[in-house]
Order: sequence, then structure tokens, then C-alpha cells
Amino acid sequence: LKYNQLSGRCRVINAAAGTHNGKVKFDSGGSVTGHIDENGEEVDMIGIADLLNNYTGRRTLVKVGSEGYESQVVAGLKEVTRLADFTFLIEFHEYGFNGVGDPQYVLDTMKGLGGKATDLAGNPVEAIDPAQVSQLVVRFS
Repeated sequence: LKYNQLSGRCRVINAAAGTHNGKVKFDSGGSVTGHIDENGEEVDMIGIADLLNNYTGRRTLVKVGSEGYESQVVAGLKEVTRLADFTFLIEFHEYGFNGVGDPQYVLDTMKGLGGKATDLAGNPVEAIDPAQVSQLVVRFS
């Protein structure tokens, strides 16, 4: 953050974001950057709504890359008080990735909350190919 002169604008939180506050088992050596795994090391988990509700009042970019657990993360967004303050960049993995991936559920949930979904080029997204890794940008107004 310091090297990129972002220290005053970004914050690193050493915890998993999930459905609730607590602990979760995390495998840091698994797929690409690690993932939740019952055989992993216990780490802190922060409920996504609790986390985001601390950052309302200004536009905030939220990058979600949770190795298939996107469905669980976005389910917690129903408790966020001001979704219009956030733009989400979500990376999807194929359906069933790590036993939980469901990209269409994520898209449907975000749209159900009032989000406008586009691809990285700004084109509207109505469906997700469940066999592909893809990215989605969701804005709320």
C-alpha cells in the first residue's frame, strides 16, 4: 500500500469475510490463493455486513475473490445498510468449485438486491456461464 501511495485510502484486514463473525478453517496452500477448508488453520472471520457497514458514507470498491464461496459472501449483503455506497468486483469460479461455487446464484442475488451487473467492459450481464471463470462488476444506486 505504501509503495502505491494507497496507505490513506486502503486497509488490509487479516481475516476471512463470510456470513457471520467468528472463526473458520482456512487452507492457505490450496487453490491459487487458498480457501476455506475443514483441514485448514483456524482464522478470524468477519461478517460481510458488519465489515461493510463500517465503510458507509463514501464510495467504496469491494473486491470479492473467495474461491467459490462467493455465494456465501453475497448472501450476507442483505444486511448492509447502504449498498449504494459500494461497487463490487466479483471473480467467479465455475459451478461447484471447492464444493460450493454457484455463479448464477451470485448474479441473481446481486440483481435481487437492486444491483446493476456488467462485465469488465461495461456490457450488461444477464447470465453467467457456469463452466467458466469470469468477473462481474455490480453497482447500486
